[in-house]
Amino acid sequence: MRTLSTKSVAVKGASIHRLDDLPGAQSALDEMLDHLDLHAINDENWFIDVGLEIGKPDHVVTWFADGHELLLQNVLSQSSHQAVANLMKSKKFKTDHMALLKDCAGFRAETTARIRDNDHVNYICAYCTEKNVHYQRHPGLYRYRRADELQIPEKHKKIIDDLNTMSETLVECSGTQGTLQTGSARLEVRVPLRRAITANRFFDERLLELTVVSIPAKTWWTFKYYRLAAVRMVLRSLLDAPGTLRTHPSSLALGAATIWVMNGCYYRPGE
Repeated sequence: MRTLSTKSVAVKGASIHRLDDLPGAQSALDEMLDHLDLHAINDENWFIDVGLEIGKPDHVVTWFADGHELLLQNVLSQSSHQAVANLMKSKKFKTDHMALLKDCAGFRAETTARIRDNDHVNYICAYCTEKNVHYQRHPGLYRYRRADELQIPEKHKKIIDDLNTMSETLVECSGTQGTLQTGSARLEVRVPLRRAITANRFFDERLLELTVVSIPAKTWWTFKYYRLAAVRMVLRSLLDAPGTLRTHPSSLALGAATIWVMNGCYYRPGE
């Protein structure tokens, strides 16, 4: 059996409304779906990602790793706590640490059949919108780097040049030369289209203290700047070292670890 899949992209943030504004939610949904003939489709076979954002002026707000279970219990309110705990222990659940920090992390979760039957949620994703600064759909400046690139001087130097450009962006984000870049904790759930209005609308405010971390935006971007500065210093020293020293096992290990730290600023540790 063959199926045709249609996906609409680049519409994130196209419809924004308050959590308690049901008419606003309906109006935004109607506008987004204006190009569809809803009478000609089975809306149980069409899915939509419904996002909830938590932000604070001049801050980067992200998810607290130890709060993931509470967050899932809030979203999957019709499933048992044991079902949520089992999901988190399974291969369907993946934790995404930010900048290699243990306490700051989002997650991705594909739900089980039983959870889908109870809560009508197919997929859940929690992350911080600060990644919008470096997110790209195709390889470019922020592509994933490989340690073996350091074995070719031209590629090694290119990584250092790219680090300079990345650092300039972080300076801009810190507000030193203009507008301060903020970030919000975003929670997305994928549900059948007909459940779009009721999905992801209930967030117990008491969970805020247990599930989110708020960091002054200037502190966050400065932290990332100095981390990349340290990466650049190590890579510059390795590039300037004699060839016999660069190929020493300890130097190769240092280079690989440094590239891992660099990638960790922008990618999930497991990627």
